Amino acid sequence: MGILSELKKLLSTNKKGKTIRFEILKRTYDNGNLYVHITVENFDEVLDEVLTDPMIQILWNDIKDRLGKNVNEQELYNVFKFFIFTRLFYDALTNATEVMKIPDLLSNKSGYNLYTNKELFDGKLNEKTFKKLVGEMYGIIRSEKFYKRYTEYLWQKKTKCPHRS
Repeated sequence: MGILSELKKLLSTNKKGKTIRFEILKRTYDNGNLYVHITVENFDEVLDEVLTDPMIQILWNDIKDRLGKNVNEQELYNVFKFFIFTRLFYDALTNATEVMKIPDLLSNKSGYNLYTNKELFDGKLNEKTFKKLVGEMYGIIRSEKFYKRYTEYLWQKKTKCPHRS
């Protein structure tokens, strides 16, 4: 089931106060899987809060004026809520990717805390040494030399380079 069809199903069956959770990405490896899930607590309340924002109300009125002549208004509003909800996901995922970028992880304690977490990496280096090493690794992976070698490797495997387009 695709992300959008799963979202539509969840949105059509949700009850007040209900927490929804669904998978948006699954990356399969030989020995396991990496999942990215979205969880929304009190779905209706969150969505209602966003929908009452004055700019969202202006957007709804514009959409209703432009598109409401040939579509049932309630169905148009349901599609609008779905649209706004997907934008919330997009914004949340964009923010999450910003937080996980190496420069951000190095500028606060979150990266070091992940490294020292006993259940994850159980890292033993002090924070200064850890940040220095990660910064140097980041420089290597961002270098043209590595990028060239990596794209040549992918070209040999006939796959598209996922890191730069």
